[in-house]
Amino acid sequence: MVLEFCLCDLNFIIKKKRKTKKDLDLYEHNKWVKKSMGEILKGVKYIHDNMIMHRDLKPSNILLGLDGLLKLGDFGLARQVPIGHKKLTHEVVTLYYRPPEILLGYEFYSHSVDIWSVGCIFYELAAL
Repeated sequence: MVLEFCLCDLNFIIKKKRKTKKDLDLYEHNKWVKKSMGEILKGVKYIHDNMIMHRDLKPSNILLGLDGLLKLGDFGLARQVPIGHKKLTHEVVTLYYRPPEILLGYEFYSHSVDIWSVGCIFYELAAL
C-alpha cells in the first residue's frame, strides 16, 4: 500500500491545540470537530464496507494530507472481517483506544472495535 506524503497526524494537532489553549472560539472548535469526525467516519465506513477492520485507530494513525483532509493510515494490524466464528488475537489496538471486549480477552469480534476507537477519538477532540 502506498500513501501520499502527509504534513502531520491528528495527534500532533491535538497536542498543539492543548499547548496553545488560548481562548478558542467554541463555534469554530465545534465546526472543526464535526468536520474531522465526518472525515474519519467516512474513512472507517469505506474500509468496513470492504470488510476490513483497522484494529488500531488512534490519533497518530490519522494523517492530515496536503489537501487538508484527514486520512486513515498504518494498516499494519488491519484484517479482513472473518466469516463465521474465527478466533482473532486480542492483543490489538493501543490500550487507550481498546474496547472492553478485547480488554476482557474476547477473541471473537468485528467492526465494533473500530467504532469504539472512533468514539474515544471523538471524546478526545471534543474535550480540547
